[in-house]
Amino acid sequence: MAIAKTKNRPRNVGRPSDRKNEVVDSLRHSIISGALKPGVRMPTREEIVRQFSASPVTVNSALSELRDGGFVEVRGKTGTFVAGSLPHQTRYAVAFGQRKDDPAASGYFTALAQECARVHKTQIDERELEIVPFYDLDRRWDSPDYVRLMDQVRAHRIGGIIAANNIRHVIEADDVIANNIPVVVNVGKVTSDLYSTVTFNEEAASKASLDFLASRGVLSPAFLFSVTGPLGYFDEWLSAAVKRDMVVEQYRIQMVHLLVPSGARNSAHVMMMLEGDKRPDGLVIADDNLVPFAIQGLRDAGVADTDDFPIVAHANFPWPTPCSLPALRVGYDLREMIRTCVETIDRMRANGGVVEHRTIAPLSIWNATAESEPTNLLCS
Repeated sequence: MAIAKTKNRPRNVGRPSDRKNEVVDSLRHSIISGALKPGVRMPTREEIVRQFSASPVTVNSALSELRDGGFVEVRGKTGTFVAGSLPHQTRYAVAFGQRKDDPAASGYFTALAQECARVHKTQIDERELEIVPFYDLDRRWDSPDYVRLMDQVRAHRIGGIIAANNIRHVIEADDVIANNIPVVVNVGKVTSDLYSTVTFNEEAASKASLDFLASRGVLSPAFLFSVTGPLGYFDEWLSAAVKRDMVVEQYRIQMVHLLVPSGARNSAHVMMMLEGDKRPDGLVIADDNLVPFAIQGLRDAGVADTDDFPIVAHANFPWPTPCSLPALRVGYDLREMIRTCVETIDRMRANGGVVEHRTIAPLSIWNATAESEPTNLLCS
């Protein structure tokens, strides 16, 4: 990541708001740079008044802003102290391109939003951290969350940004770069010297899935994809199937839009009505949004026992979508993903912004029945 020198606001003479900003920026810079360390007592109000030639009202307002921002804490008559837990070291933004309630959002984004809500306050490496989601950032410079995120970036209240989409106007924003905010992008096959990446090992996921089907004797699998997936993603799955001597027919490859996931029910049902060797002998459901609908389509077609019809269904752990037939759920641990992103951001901050590119291995879990608790089968 490109590193820019932190600059204090120039000393201005005039309006109280200008002088207040000067006091805030200078004291906050002293805290962020480590000149004023966590837990130490701040200069007294009288000392700050003399240092900046500011009025007591202006200094009180500046200290109140630092307190509200999480940089200082007031301990009654004891005085004002640097906060023990500073926001630029403990608050991490998760940037979503979609709206929180977007009906076309993938299961990954839905599950990640649920995980952000669950771990709003979390502990990693004995540190109390805050994970803060920002929504509706895709191509919207004027969205409320975009404005709020940039306000917090400028106020140094964000220690790093985890981008769930490749949102260029966020991850390459002037404010983000100028304020040395580390960024980790969670999108496959995107690299830059400005930001790190933490991505999922899709090749290992397809290998684990198709090895499982091959072990069950599957030779003619069917595939259900979301149309929003990248074309290279489909090709990886199909190439991996061919390498295992499986017969990949075009009519057994179905694509469904996430706006109408119920179409997966019809697709699965129709494929099971094919006759003879045209009928698939196993199924890959490559998007977890489609899983409940595709499983219902199999049930409509009379599939009740998967011993003769193995199923692999994508999942985002710990938020897998319902699956009422036995299946191998293959996906990724979002808690591990967030932890890895936080660790990467911390290293970027410690190493002057040096970028890293890391991958998360898939997790495979056998889901015996809809009612049973999934049990760990393997971790590739």
